[in-house]
Amino acid sequence: MHPNLPKTQICGTCESPIEWQHHGLCNLSDPDLMFPDETNIIEVTTAKEICRHCPVKGYCLELGWSDDWGIWAGFTTAERKRLRKVFSFKGKTLHERRLMIRTIAHRL
Repeated sequence: MHPNLPKTQICGTCESPIEWQHHGLCNLSDPDLMFPDETNIIEVTTAKEICRHCPVKGYCLELGWSDDWGIWAGFTTAERKRLRKVFSFKGKTLHERRLMIRTIAHRL
């Protein structure tokens, strides 16, 4: 994980925001933890706990919104499927859609 500039959430190392993945708390653990057997409550809970306070979970959910495997921003595959049914993006611009997904990640 890269260090932030003092008193900010801005990376002091990354050249562009596209490199947000370097700031995920999951980088501090085994990557396999984020792709648990979703029937194993202990594995899922462990993965979700890693995501709980992650500063980039909005971007993470945006990337994993349509993915059918793994834990993204603390949401299982089944939870993301339910979110996709509940939240409609009809008539929304790409920017609005992305902002909505990021907000969902930090509010739910």
